[in-house]
Amino acid sequence: FSALLTGVLVALVMPPGIPWFTLVIAVFVAVVIVKEVMGGLGRNIFNPALFGFVSLRLLQRVLG
Repeated sequence: FSALLTGVLVALVMPPGIPWFTLVIAVFVAVVIVKEVMGGLGRNIFNPALFGFVSLRLLQRVLG
């Protein structure tokens, strides 16, 4: 249930009224990239939920 918990945490740190597809992108980044590529389950060097949030915010700034 680790991926489910990460998805819930990402949803909790997002501002209200955010489109659903941006939330899906943030959860994908958090679960697939951070959890799996950067260390696996339990060995993350960053908090996956916050990394997904920050990466989405940076992407929004870059795209406009």
